[in-house]
Amino acid sequence: MPQPASQVQTETAICGHMGAMKSSDRRCLCGIALCGVFTLFARTAHADARVATLEVDATDAALHIVHVRQTLPLPPGSVALVFPKWLPGEHGPTGPINDVVNLRVRAAGKDVPWVRDSGDAYTLRLQLPEGTSTVDVAFDAVTGVGGRGAPSPANASTQLMILKWNTMLLYPQGAQPSGYRVAASVRLPAGWAWATTLTATQTSPSRLRFAPTSLETLIDSPLLAGVHTRSWDLSPAGGPSHTLFAAGESERALDLPPQTLQAYKQLVKEAGALFGARPYSRYVFLLALSNHVPHGGLEHHESSDNRVFEDTWNDDAKRLFRSGLLPHELVHSWNGKHRRPEGLVTADFQQAYDTRLLWVYEGLTSYLGEVLTARAGLRTAEQARETLALTAAGMDAQTGRQWRSLADTATSAPVLGHAVKQWRNVRRGLDYYPEGVLLWLEVDGIIRSSTSGTKSLDDFCKAFFGTVAGKPSVLPYNREQLLNALSLVAAYDWDAYFKAKVDNIVPAAALSALDAVGWKQTFTAEPTTVFRAVEASTKEINLSFSLGLFATDTGAVVDVLPRSPAALARVAPAMQIVAVNGRRYTPERLRAAVEETSKRGWVEVLVEDAEHFSTRRVFWRQGPRVPQLIRQPNKPDLLSLILAPQAAKD
Repeated sequence: MPQPASQVQTETAICGHMGAMKSSDRRCLCGIALCGVFTLFARTAHADARVATLEVDATDAALHIVHVRQTLPLPPGSVALVFPKWLPGEHGPTGPINDVVNLRVRAAGKDVPWVRDSGDAYTLRLQLPEGTSTVDVAFDAVTGVGGRGAPSPANASTQLMILKWNTMLLYPQGAQPSGYRVAASVRLPAGWAWATTLTATQTSPSRLRFAPTSLETLIDSPLLAGVHTRSWDLSPAGGPSHTLFAAGESERALDLPPQTLQAYKQLVKEAGALFGARPYSRYVFLLALSNHVPHGGLEHHESSDNRVFEDTWNDDAKRLFRSGLLPHELVHSWNGKHRRPEGLVTADFQQAYDTRLLWVYEGLTSYLGEVLTARAGLRTAEQARETLALTAAGMDAQTGRQWRSLADTATSAPVLGHAVKQWRNVRRGLDYYPEGVLLWLEVDGIIRSSTSGTKSLDDFCKAFFGTVAGKPSVLPYNREQLLNALSLVAAYDWDAYFKAKVDNIVPAAALSALDAVGWKQTFTAEPTTVFRAVEASTKEINLSFSLGLFATDTGAVVDVLPRSPAALARVAPAMQIVAVNGRRYTPERLRAAVEETSKRGWVEVLVEDAEHFSTRRVFWRQGPRVPQLIRQPNKPDLLSLILAPQAAKD
């Protein structure tokens, strides 16, 4: 996509509220009353007729419906309006077109009929009458979504909402997102505070208005709002500004532990040390703490949209489980937003992506996110190794890798992201994320070893990603340019390396990566801190390294590894475990039964499959197995060097 317009805003453009906003160390950056009666569909003239207007009434967001009105400058004649389909960061045609309802179009004082394009459901075709200069479009967006899968999850609750502009607008087909300008406004429920990187030009009792900006920048600038909010300044000495703005389902959800706040501040410093120049004028972490919105993160140039459990900051396990989310999304400002594979740089939001280089876009980001999580202190070095052990063992156990390359998981991303959990081991999922950690860990180890410790992947990051400072921009790259940049840091046959690791079938994943940094994998009977945290947070029991299955805390079998003891006993995904060794199923009884296998030699389960019940005896004699890392004798400990902080601490 062409370079977006520079975003230079004052601090008061970041956030606002209708009442007092609590903070651990200061008041919110600004206080603005947003209340009163607002008539959404009152015409609002704009000084520049070439600028489209977008008016969003989000006062019913808690009911999972948002009311939208647009005025688009268009001449008479045939025109096509399109709904954004392919969104940066989502890697697929995820635009929720099914959630656009009650659509009405008017021009030159007349209702205008529209017809959906038979070849593309995201395109609406119209014939505008003579005398048309602007077109009024009104519709409702139900559920306010943008996530994958069906049915679409809500992005709002009674206490908060995430406003994703791409789910609430149409634009003329062929318009260039970097040049098509939109003046957006929004009405929020009374008393709600908000944050975004858009520039607020007017905050009245009836609505919040933003300065006209490009469609590209608008879609790149989500808004988080809610009843319970707090804001923290994370800015490093000398800037630029970094803010953490959180909205939760309750005041208790916003109790950010002091050590975690300090780690977030260190994260900003560590990212600066890793990349050098920052490709933004300031940065805002938007964080929703809720059990009623889809969890995960989405990157933007100057902000990130992050969603976690409501009690993440109050629960040690969940806080550890999600500790890598903000580092991952921050890295994307460099890798994914500023530097982007050329196949992901398209003319507009309707063009299909070429996702072949997601093992760089997401894989390298996953690795660097893990590194920064440890360097910042969001995880201890031991917890970082435990996380790596779990990733390595999980990827090594993927039987799907025997037929499907890592490259194919990236190329298949637009459809693979919709796959169900069942049979994920043999299918392979979006493995370019976790296996990307191992891939780039090995690259880091190779660079350090081949240069006798004088260079590392940090040097590549500064040279390749730290190429601009102060404002968002997009600099595309291809595979050849990536390999050339690596060669400038360390002379090595990188083309052969990535062909062997990415393009080819690789039956085993972990050993060479761990060996390259001086460690190796082993198994222990005692669950690690990270292993327990993952199980507690996901509510899944991971017995993949013993019986060969995953099950939920309610007994649903999520997946079974082919040729594992569970598979040989004819236990399959989607079955329900009803009883364990003659007693009603509980997670604790299943874990205890696995512990007893060293004496008993088997676990007996009663399973239900489509209303049919049967007993299966799963033979296993080794008890629990949990992956861990141990040092490789006579090899330098490069992993500890990689995880060590690089920026000074306060």
